[in-house]
Amino acid sequence: MSLALKHFLYTKYGGFGDKRIKDISRDYPFKVDDQSNKDAHDWFCGIFVRVIAKDRFELSLSNNAPINSTIKSLVHSKGGKASTFDKSSHIEVELSVTDIVFISDLSKLIAGLVSTGKRYKNRNWKWLCPRTAASLDRLATVLSEYNNS
Repeated sequence: MSLALKHFLYTKYGGFGDKRIKDISRDYPFKVDDQSNKDAHDWFCGIFVRVIAKDRFELSLSNNAPINSTIKSLVHSKGGKASTFDKSSHIEVELSVTDIVFISDLSKLIAGLVSTGKRYKNRNWKWLCPRTAASLDRLATVLSEYNNS
């Protein structure tokens, strides 16, 4: 496997999700969301990218991924999984570095789940959806930079 994508993500995101890991050849995911120590872990949607081949990666939205039927359909269209159980929801999909439109579409759908005056099945979506969408938009921008480098 070429390490070019891993090196690029390592530089853009300041290392792997586990900052103790420095060896770029290791199989660890990159944390691509904006979660800080001030965020409640149980209500945050963690976003991770794990490089699995030269130009392929697995995108995971974990713990509290905003999901509705349209988002499920989009994820399934790429062969991915979108699942909800108890108070947890996850999205996993394998993508190519050229799947920027998919990431942007997912971002738009998540951002569109909230608006003024709407009610949500999860009250945290009011702040969670815009932040999740912004993190996905940043990932799309990073991948676009990678493709143009």
